Amino acid sequence: GTHSEVCSTILTLWLDFSDLNAIKSLRQLAVSPNSTFITYTGQLVSDMAGNRLVATVMMGKQVNVYTRDSTPPSLVSFDVNMNTDMVLLTFLETIRPESLQITLISFVNGTQNGSS
Repeated sequence: GTHSEVCSTILTLWLDFSDLNAIKSLRQLAVSPNSTFITYTGQLVSDMAGNRLVATVMMGKQVNVYTRDSTPPSLVSFDVNMNTDMVLLTFLETIRPESLQITLISFVNGTQNGSS
């Protein structure tokens, strides 16, 4: 990920797309304040004088403010291999595979005439 570049008591981190989806794929991690903790060492940051962080957290530090994921998944693209009978659906974020309602997928031609 990336982080803010301003000298401050608050640092902002932006997770990479792949990191965020890796977290979302772990069904028991970061799904509520009670499952959202971080761990760190004294090497995490230093202050303006070069003093390293005092790492006193052994079990993890719980989140202060938690905002749950409310972004619905979005189908980015799909591929069809007529030789292997495979359809590959690519989504913008991690999805639960058991939520797929395969009977709701229809193939259509350019004039929108559907064929399941």
